[in-house]
Formats: sequence, structure tokens, C-alpha cells
Amino acid sequence: MKRLLNFKETRDFLHVSQTTLYRWIYNKKIPALKIGGQWRFDEKALNDWINSKGNRVK
Repeated sequence: MKRLLNFKETRDFLHVSQTTLYRWIYNKKIPALKIGGQWRFDEKALNDWINSKGNRVK
């Protein structure tokens, strides 16, 4: 079963501010799902996204 992180867990996992995470979501720079009005993030998809970005995360 996939592990879905909530918004705060994802912020902490990525070490970014709330504003940055929202900006990435709305600019479709990060894999995200909206379930029941709340953002969720697949942990594996986040790791794959991080690995594909290398040092280019902005």
C-alpha cells in the first residue's frame, strides 16, 4: 500500500516553507493529489521527483 503524506509531513520531509510547497503545487512542479479538499503526497513519487531533480530543485 502506498504511503501518503499530508501537507505538514511533506513540508517537513522537503524542508521547505508552506509558501514554497503551495507554489510548487500550483505550478505543477511537484506530484500532488487533492483528496477530500486536502493535499496528499505519495512518498515514493516524492522520492522519485527529488531524484529526478538532483540539484535543480527551485
